[in-house]
Amino acid sequence: MEEELCLFTNDDDIFLLFYVDDILLLSRKDRSQQAQIICDALLQKYKMKNMGELKWFLGIRVIWDQYQGKLWLCQDSYIKKITHKYNLQFQKPSLTPIPTDPLMPNTGQATPQQIHGYQGKTGSINYATTHTRPDAARAASNLAEFSTNPSQQHLDAADQAILYLNGTRHYAIEFSASANNQEITIVWPEKTKVLEIASDAGFGNCSTTRRSSGPRPRRSWPIR
Repeated sequence: MEEELCLFTNDDDIFLLFYVDDILLLSRKDRSQQAQIICDALLQKYKMKNMGELKWFLGIRVIWDQYQGKLWLCQDSYIKKITHKYNLQFQKPSLTPIPTDPLMPNTGQATPQQIHGYQGKTGSINYATTHTRPDAARAASNLAEFSTNPSQQHLDAADQAILYLNGTRHYAIEFSASANNQEITIVWPEKTKVLEIASDAGFGNCSTTRRSSGPRPRRSWPIR
């Protein structure tokens, strides 16, 4: 596919996805024989191993139930790893990903060690939020604003984000589908309940630049 340099597909609805030395070969059940031919050809040409059914990819745990037609992506192992990396495993998990008090620019100058450590933490947080943990994405974005000169407040806030992720590390994104490839909805006696989420623009809500947060479109999903 021209728009995805790491994704190849063919007319048999078989997808080959790779990142460095990790490769996924995906196909529909009725295309399993064609997929096996591709797999055998790769094994003959390159020095590689067939790891069997997909369970992990790039630190992401993959759990699936073919009978329910559901799949979950979870980064519990990765989050536990970064919690230990920054020696936060014995601290109490946080209930929120970022402090309620606004983060202010550092009035002093951070040391190179503080900057390096802070950037490592925010990068680790960002990796989780861009894959399976969008609930902490706003916190990751806010923390990244201070990556060139963090203060102790910012360092503590980064720790809080990691502690929040660790306390909720078993959260997962669920993908599901029905037999007819339609959304599964629950119909209540009165009507189908729908979850609606909207976000208004924040006028001048940045305490430093007085810039406004842009509006986000209204989205709605059937409650499952």
